[in-house]
Amino acid sequence: MADPTQATLFTQVLAWTATHPGLALTAIFFIAFGESLVVVGMVVPGALLLVGAGALVALGALPFGPVMAVAAAGAICGDALGYWLGRHYRDHLRDLPPFRRHPEILARGERFFLRHGGKGVAMGRFFGPIRAVIPAVAGMMGMSPARFLLANILSALAWAPAYLLPGIAFGTSLELASEMAMRMVLALLLVAGTLLGVVWLIRHLVKLLQPRAAAALDRLMEWSHRHPLLGRFTEALVDPRHPDARALFGAAVVLLATGPLLAARLVGVTGRGGPTPFDRMLFELLQGLRSPGLDLVAAHGALPGSLPVIAAAVLPFTLWLVLRGNRAAALHLAGALVFGVALSQLMHQLLPYTPPLGEQGRWGVEPAIMATLAYGFMSVVLAREIPPPRRWMPYVAAGLLTFPSLVGGLYFGTLWLSQLTTALLLGLFWLLMLGIAYRRHPAPRMQPLPMVSLPAVTLTLGVLLVPAPDFPPPPLPEGETLPDLASWRTEGWQRLPAWREDLQSRHSHPLNLQWAGSLEGLEQILERSGWRAPPTVTFTGLLGWLAPEPEIGKLPVLPHLHAGRYQDLLLVRTAERKGSQWVLRLWNSGWRIGEGNITLWIGSLTRQSLRSVGGLITYPATDLDFQTPLVHFSPPPPLAARQVRRPARSSPGWNGEVLLLWEGESRREG
Repeated sequence: MADPTQATLFTQVLAWTATHPGLALTAIFFIAFGESLVVVGMVVPGALLLVGAGALVALGALPFGPVMAVAAAGAICGDALGYWLGRHYRDHLRDLPPFRRHPEILARGERFFLRHGGKGVAMGRFFGPIRAVIPAVAGMMGMSPARFLLANILSALAWAPAYLLPGIAFGTSLELASEMAMRMVLALLLVAGTLLGVVWLIRHLVKLLQPRAAAALDRLMEWSHRHPLLGRFTEALVDPRHPDARALFGAAVVLLATGPLLAARLVGVTGRGGPTPFDRMLFELLQGLRSPGLDLVAAHGALPGSLPVIAAAVLPFTLWLVLRGNRAAALHLAGALVFGVALSQLMHQLLPYTPPLGEQGRWGVEPAIMATLAYGFMSVVLAREIPPPRRWMPYVAAGLLTFPSLVGGLYFGTLWLSQLTTALLLGLFWLLMLGIAYRRHPAPRMQPLPMVSLPAVTLTLGVLLVPAPDFPPPPLPEGETLPDLASWRTEGWQRLPAWREDLQSRHSHPLNLQWAGSLEGLEQILERSGWRAPPTVTFTGLLGWLAPEPEIGKLPVLPHLHAGRYQDLLLVRTAERKGSQWVLRLWNSGWRIGEGNITLWIGSLTRQSLRSVGGLITYPATDLDFQTPLVHFSPPPPLAARQVRRPARSSPGWNGEVLLLWEGESRREG
């Protein structure tokens, strides 16, 4: 565990709760009471606090049953007091603050109660804006005490788990994240937040620009009429009476001839000088978030940007446009894609520097450009056919389809940010010109639902059928080569990492084991002494967590992450204590021993015990005692071992000792 002096606020709350469970349960009662009490419930963030209480249940600080009971009891008492106040004051309730200054609060509750009657008491508990006034309204409007009490109790029994269970799920995910990869949880939260930001940005940009775009284009057309020489190009784009094909062709030629170098200079790239410092900084940052699970999510999430899936969406869309007589839209879409192909080839010539982890076509600049242009122009065509208040929806859909393709190459290290930014600037500028030209010139009206249905189906089929591309794994840690085994056993071992590198476990899971040799050889030796591979992590295997009394040996062991990689070897052995087992994990350190070209592996010997979350699930969790497993491990022949200690590297549960293993005479050196 991390040093207590550096404990976070959450760990302090966790420790206090475990030490004072009675006070914690009392606090939960009053939180639920205040959440349900008239007026008070409008300002008390009771729902959020109850989610936090559920997280404490998941982390083992509080028992589920008592927490559920006191939360329901507090909710019942809070609603009962609100009902009594309404029944006692009746219409005089309107004269009390804050209803005297904000009568709309009570009016909203009255409308809800009149619409739903007695069941509105039960329903109102789950509606945030009116939850705290419904009981008072029920009393004020003469609802019988018996009917109110029945609705109050039943709704409280449903309300308490409705807010506790999300917290339990969140707390359990934190525990499982510390078992697997906290960096993956953080990365997924960042991705979710970024996607929400993309949706918010596109929606507000469309709402901001839409009412101003027509007036701006009309002023541009007036300017074009006053400047016949310079305005000839813009007039062809914005004047419906002029064909736009020649102007668009000329714009494409000029943009391809001058745009890449200008855009590259704009983002700080100097010709063939290579990536910028910010390119390298972002690459290092994203590589620090890599994990195998997130790699899989990223690979499948970016499939809408792969060229086969883009073709699966574009071809039926284009065919529908042609069949419905909208050849202008089909030609503009073809112009978008032809420009994308030309720009992709030009980018390789003008910005030829190699990405950090090598070239990969399906993760390079081509899918980023083609996805932006294809989905972008399809959204322009679709937005023209729907009412203005909903025109942001196609653009948001295009952004959500394109965004994973844009960041996929950055995440996998096959595309520098400067390359992506240059391509994106040019692609969006070309898309803007195409969109203006298409929207300003006449085209037949079309039904949006039939137009988008077939491409949506074919795009979905493409995502399901097209295999996710192979991605380069994170590079191995940079290591050195030691001259011989003796140099490793005497001092070289101290230069290898001491802690498992993950955000949550950087200084809490020590690497207390090192092995010099082949994994296959060690696995064969240990299997003869009772070690075995655990059950594979599958959905069926994880269902064993729901058993009332599962056997730890039959449950899958979650992988651990170190430096962006799961362990290369995972073995378990039944421990003497019931419901526990020893676990051995090893990773490739990147270090070698020159004599015999031996690989050095780093890992951990730990003990896992069954941990129950509110009696709902039971899973094997790593004990924070990292010393006992070293004491109980006996190296079977022909393994030799040496116990060493890292100076000033201890933490609670570990005194800095490391076990060195190699193949030799069966012995254990102190």
